[in-house]
Amino acid sequence: MKIAQIVPSLKPTGPVNVALDLAKTFRQLGHQVHFFYFDELPGAVQEEASKITLSQPVNWDGYDVVHSHGLRPDQYIRRHYRSMPITVSTLHNYVRQELTFSYGKMVAAFFTPVWSWFCAKHDANVALSHHMKLYYFKFWRNQNLVHIPNTRIIDLKPNQERVAEVGKIAAGRKILGSVSHLTKRKGTKQIFPFLEQNKDWVYVHIGGGNTQELIKKAAYFGVEDRCFFMGAKERGWEYAAAFDVFILPSYSEGFPLSLMEAVQIGVPVVCSGLPVFNEIFSPKEICLFELENTKSLQQAVFKALTDKDELVRNAKSRFESEYHPTIVAKQYLELYNYLG
Repeated sequence: MKIAQIVPSLKPTGPVNVALDLAKTFRQLGHQVHFFYFDELPGAVQEEASKITLSQPVNWDGYDVVHSHGLRPDQYIRRHYRSMPITVSTLHNYVRQELTFSYGKMVAAFFTPVWSWFCAKHDANVALSHHMKLYYFKFWRNQNLVHIPNTRIIDLKPNQERVAEVGKIAAGRKILGSVSHLTKRKGTKQIFPFLEQNKDWVYVHIGGGNTQELIKKAAYFGVEDRCFFMGAKERGWEYAAAFDVFILPSYSEGFPLSLMEAVQIGVPVVCSGLPVFNEIFSPKEICLFELENTKSLQQAVFKALTDKDELVRNAKSRFESEYHPTIVAKQYLELYNYLG
């Protein structure tokens, strides 16, 4: 089978990582993959790929499926679908929530139906969880919605220099850490009251985003000297291996890749009590807390630390049985064959 993957760029972040990991696994299973992308960005990976524009037609002869990841790729398919083979899109977030947190309610109200229109001619739209599938079904009833989870491939060989770098920052204190691009949706501000009450903990974040507002909030709670924003790093999970507890305090998530990374490297995870987290892993595998509830957060963090071995073991087992790259790639291949 020959598969085309359309992505915004070949910079390995977010949905692009999913596309890259799927491509690697598809090839291992004997299939061909070629990427099409729009933007030349620093840090892009070397791939079998072609740069295109939204208006540029492509000769799709020989391709069995075109798989898109993101708004512009979906827009491209809508524009050119008549000349394409089977088309599939992966929906990587809860679109209205994502747009509201990033751009406000007015932009979200406008672009949600626009994105729906972009996806209306796809042969299938993949939701990353059953909860996400139901979410989209509320206002995309005419779409063919299918559930397939995300996956992640990482190098599990420890990077001792990066682990030591984080350890030096912590100076013997417990480390609560996260890896993400910081936005309001990530809910990071909820960590500061926990730090105020627990002087023997520090917070370490790996990832880009605007940290100025968060630093001000940390200062309000008097914990700015125990908050370390280390910026965007390639292979951020190598720093996360030093964390005592990995935290995702998000207000909204699609299917966070950092969660898959933390589980694989063996760090106990604390997540906000979103339906998607409840679905992806059970309380025997991760610890959940109630949003905006510092006491609940504290209980979850301490439980993760106390029950680390059992939680890590159970979460790894769940990953291997449901989210391993080979399992996820085969689900996509089954979908492609079904649509064909």
